[in-house]
Amino acid sequence: MCSTLGYVQELYTPSKKNSVIVEQLLHHGAVPFVHTNIPQSLVSYGCSNPIYGATTNPYSPERVPGGSSGGEAALIATGGSVFGIGSDVGGSIRIASTFCGISGFKIILIIMHFLLSRISTSRDSAVISPILAHFHHVFHPWPTAGDLKRRPYGQKYNYVY
Repeated sequence: MCSTLGYVQELYTPSKKNSVIVEQLLHHGAVPFVHTNIPQSLVSYGCSNPIYGATTNPYSPERVPGGSSGGEAALIATGGSVFGIGSDVGGSIRIASTFCGISGFKIILIIMHFLLSRISTSRDSAVISPILAHFHHVFHPWPTAGDLKRRPYGQKYNYVY
């Protein structure tokens, strides 16, 4: 799969290997089925790039879905996926989840109010992989047989138990 960061010149350059997160998900039986949109270079509170155009807010199409995780937040908010995983260096998960009316949180390695300015939030992303290793033991986002009944289009629901 191509990971373009919204750059046209990267459109037909497939990734040489999967990310650690994707490898963990595959190892635990996940089936990746979609690649969501991002703003070019990941540096925007909107979600538009020259390849795929603009992703709109699922509840108000004239508005943006939020930062670099806007495509994923819009997908989750419309029920296209039950959860998403990403890093949050500049607020991309927190902003996009807020704009799209879903829950999102930033996992950090340590919390010390007097050191926050010295902590590299990109290093905090390293805690995602260990969490995924035990994900299926504590979190069941997939639907059960009772949850598979038809629901009206646009109805909000949450599979987090």
